[in-house]
Amino acid sequence: MKRAQQGMTLIEASIGLAIFGTFVLILVSLQSEMVRFERSVRLNTHDHPDLQSLIARVRRDVYDCVSYPLTFDTFSQSPVTLIVSHVQPDGTIETIVYDFSNPRTVARRLFRGPDLAATWKAEGMPDFRVASYDMPEGMVAVRLTARNEKGETIVDRVFQPRVHP
Repeated sequence: MKRAQQGMTLIEASIGLAIFGTFVLILVSLQSEMVRFERSVRLNTHDHPDLQSLIARVRRDVYDCVSYPLTFDTFSQSPVTLIVSHVQPDGTIETIVYDFSNPRTVARRLFRGPDLAATWKAEGMPDFRVASYDMPEGMVAVRLTARNEKGETIVDRVFQPRVHP
C-alpha cells in the first residue's frame, strides 16, 4: 500500500487529540471564568432596567456635552453630583444635573436656562460616584462607578465627550 492510502500513525493521532484537548480545556476555562464573573456582579441589569437607562442617559449626556460647569443653581460638581451643559440647535443652553447624593436614589434634572424643564428619578439604585478621567489626548471624560451593599463594584464606566469641554 502507498503511504497516502494508510491511516494516521499513533503519534499523529496523539498530537491531534492533544491539540483538540487543549482547545476544549481553553473553552471550559473561559466558560467557568464567565460564570464566575456573572456571579460576582450581583445586580442583574435585566431585573433593574432603570440602571441600564441611567447608564444610557449619562453616556448620551456626556457624549453631547460642551462643558462641565463647576456650579449651577444650588448644585456643584462633586463625587455625588455631575453637571453637564449642552448647546441646543436654537442656541439655548441646557444644563443637566445628576444627583447621586440620596442613598439608593438617582435624580436627573434638566434645566433650560435657569428654569427646571424635566426631572427623572430612579429608585433602588446602587451607590454611585462620579470622577473625572483624563484621556490620553487631553480630553476630560467622566468615570461613573457604582457599588452594591457589600461594597463590590458593579458599574465602572468611562464616558468621553465628542468635543473637548
